[in-house]
Amino acid sequence: MSYAPIFSEPIPSLLKTSNRTVPNNHSFSKVPKQNGRANGRPRQSRAGNNTDNYSILVHCHLCWNWVWQRPQQFLSRLSQRHKIVFVETIAPDPELANSVARFRKPQEFPNITILTLQFPAWRWSDGAFIDRERRRLVQDFLASPMAADIGPLVQWFYDPMAVTAFAGQMDEVLTVYDCMDELSKFRCAPPEIIEREKKLLKLADVVFTGGRKLFESKSRYNENCHFYGCGVDVEHFGSARKKATQLPPSCNTSPGQCWDTSGSWTNGWTMN
Repeated sequence: MSYAPIFSEPIPSLLKTSNRTVPNNHSFSKVPKQNGRANGRPRQSRAGNNTDNYSILVHCHLCWNWVWQRPQQFLSRLSQRHKIVFVETIAPDPELANSVARFRKPQEFPNITILTLQFPAWRWSDGAFIDRERRRLVQDFLASPMAADIGPLVQWFYDPMAVTAFAGQMDEVLTVYDCMDELSKFRCAPPEIIEREKKLLKLADVVFTGGRKLFESKSRYNENCHFYGCGVDVEHFGSARKKATQLPPSCNTSPGQCWDTSGSWTNGWTMN
């Protein structure tokens, strides 16, 4: 069982520019588990009355630098008020002996930390190992000086496969599931994703969906489910009309007009 239903290939430049690696033998203090919600009611936030006093821990099946779409659109805006740790998993490495974590901060979004996890190819099919290692690497990072400014955590899931490793393990004040796709329908999706998503839907304090049909499907499992449709990020895609925007090399050899995208717009077309 591979951990992430979708992953992008490792980007050499990303790995070279990463700031630091959290080694496999780094120690950490165990985080106490959360008690479940009583009678299905949401937990009371320990962030206090100040609604800005929390950070967001994001578990995503897509990499930050891959395509600019729903996670980036939402989180780039949320980062104006909250610290965000964006956890991504890149393809396993056959030359890697131990699991590693690298982090970096995008210059344009100083409140976002991208934590990139990578695992040895020879352990990639061991789902229990990946769950344990992913949780350990993230806990190591959060316990390190590099995450000293991270406050009480809201766990924000895009990847249902992450629920086993993280739900109730991070002393979270709230759990959010933002469902942008029916990932179980994707090619090569692990069969475990169906049951893990059911678990995530049951424990999430709030669920958002990117499409009407997704809302109709997921709202059967969580009464606090909301259709929050996708749209077009005008500021991002509008850069294509600026003269200073560089065209991809392929456009230089194409006769006539050249059509290209710098993000994902299909969700905006399929909301209804």
